[in-house]
Amino acid sequence: MKLNNLLVFLCFLMAHMSATKKSRLLRGVRWWALANVPQPQNTLLNPSSTVLFNPSLQPLSRKQRKLVAENQGTIIAIAKGARLAVDECQHQFKNRKWNCPTSDDSHGGNIFGKIMLKGCRETSFIYSITSAAVTYQLARACAEGIISTCTCDYRQLRYPSVDQSGKPWEWGGCSDNMEFGLRFGKSFTDGVEKGRDLRYIMNRHNNGAGRLHVQNQMERDCKCHGMSGSCTVKTCWMRLPKFRTVGDLIKGRFDGASRVYQGKSNDGRLFLLFLLEEVKGLCSVF
Repeated sequence: MKLNNLLVFLCFLMAHMSATKKSRLLRGVRWWALANVPQPQNTLLNPSSTVLFNPSLQPLSRKQRKLVAENQGTIIAIAKGARLAVDECQHQFKNRKWNCPTSDDSHGGNIFGKIMLKGCRETSFIYSITSAAVTYQLARACAEGIISTCTCDYRQLRYPSVDQSGKPWEWGGCSDNMEFGLRFGKSFTDGVEKGRDLRYIMNRHNNGAGRLHVQNQMERDCKCHGMSGSCTVKTCWMRLPKFRTVGDLIKGRFDGASRVYQGKSNDGRLFLLFLLEEVKGLCSVF
């Protein structure tokens, strides 16, 4: 009798540990459901919202809700980023067996399904593309005046320069605010990742890889001023490329993603060995 009770207890304990691990793995991805919320407003933060009536179904964590509340307009950019990430993922994998399928859950569920419970290349790509898309949309939303706490990036205005032909040009216009996109994007996406295990490191790493690919693709755009196209004065600013450029780069990293091995050293301590194509590439666990 005692043995049976012990077995029941062990089964219960194992089921509880499995459920806890599953819950932890999916905690940081609930915000992706914003991709399916039509025309998001800051009312999403209100537990009595008609969109998200039940507080337990809200796709944002308490920390994320605080960030959004302090930066009016960011929820719109984040939702656009989530939708952009889904569309890009489905484009990049349209000819593959796994073609980035999603559900239409808009209430904090895991829209990408059971694959998020596995540490594979596909999950690496999803984390990177969602992080990149949110950073991208935040940086652009600042320049478009959508977010109350940021504006265009004017930091380059004090640096005059010359082009390859020696003609002077000056910074002007409205640069996309990559600094805000990186800072807010990191707080929003990485802040919900909990733990210190291999999966935690992988998720944070791939989030950072996505942001880096956006940052590295910023490009200078210029406009000439003068009579009859003489370009007496040329004004330049920094802008983001089409997101497809970023998606293609991250997909290239997916195809060359290396494995991450976990093992123990001679004295029994856990160690991690990352075998990456390059320092900021994607990693995956098999």
